[in-house]
Parts: sequence; structure tokens; C-alpha cells
Amino acid sequence: MRRMDAGRTYLLYSASCGVLFLLTFTIYSVFAITRLGVDPLQLVLLGSVLELSYLLAEVLIDLESDELLRLQAIDVLRRSLGKGT
Repeated sequence: MRRMDAGRTYLLYSASCGVLFLLTFTIYSVFAITRLGVDPLQLVLLGSVLELSYLLAEVLIDLESDELLRLQAIDVLRRSLGKGT
């Protein structure tokens, strides 16, 4: 089996993630309208709440990972300085 180059793999991955992301929200919207009886205003409000919660989670995860990476970088620097002297 021939390996795909990195650029083609990235494009395939990006396209499939985008399609699956849109498909997920489309299916969820149809479900909310048909099964839950949500009107358009409620659907917009529900989407806004979902986006806000996603944004909040993303910011918290980014802050936590930045701090962890910063601590790891300081630890690596300390160890390399200790070995250099």
C-alpha cells in the first residue's frame, strides 16, 4: 500500500472533519425541531448556549495547557542549565 504525503493527508483530514462537523449540527438541529418541538428562536438560543459553553471550555483548556507547557519548559531549562555547569 502506497503512503499518502502529508499535505494530501492533512487536506483529507480537514475536509472530513468539516463535513462531519456540519453533518452533526445539521442532524442535531433536525432532531431538536422534530422531536423536541423547538421553534426557530429557541433553536438560535440553544445554539448560542452551545457555542458559549464550547468557547468557555476551549479558553479554560488553552489556559491550562499554556500553564502546563510553561512549567514543562521551565523544568527543561532548569535541567539543561544544571547539566551545562
